[in-house]
Amino acid sequence: MKLKYLIWLFIAASLTGMGCKKWLDVSPKTQLRERDLFETEEGFKDAVIGVYQLLSDKNAYGQNLTMGFADALAQRYNTLSTNHMFYAAARYQYTNAAVKTYIKEIWGALYAGIANVTTFWGR
Repeated sequence: MKLKYLIWLFIAASLTGMGCKKWLDVSPKTQLRERDLFETEEGFKDAVIGVYQLLSDKNAYGQNLTMGFADALAQRYNTLSTNHMFYAAARYQYTNAAVKTYIKEIWGALYAGIANVTTFWGR
């Protein structure tokens, strides 16, 4: 008799456990899933604005590719002092640790923008 109740209890638990996938699938209120973002026109606009914000970072067009590293390479700064932040860059010393850091930050920021653009290209 107890075996019969255990079997029914097991079947009931199995059936109720099957429908819990959405119950466990909770998204934080501070994050928006990609599939939810691109359901509306406003979501696409938000994604494009996000890419522009990434590219306006100081490591991209906010500084390094406008008035920073790029201008140092174009010899627009008086970098006679060895203490100048772009001294090595103005002398095209690409093996210098500071110059390598600038280049790494620039490419990192640009690739982050590219990665975000590719998420909505195929939509």
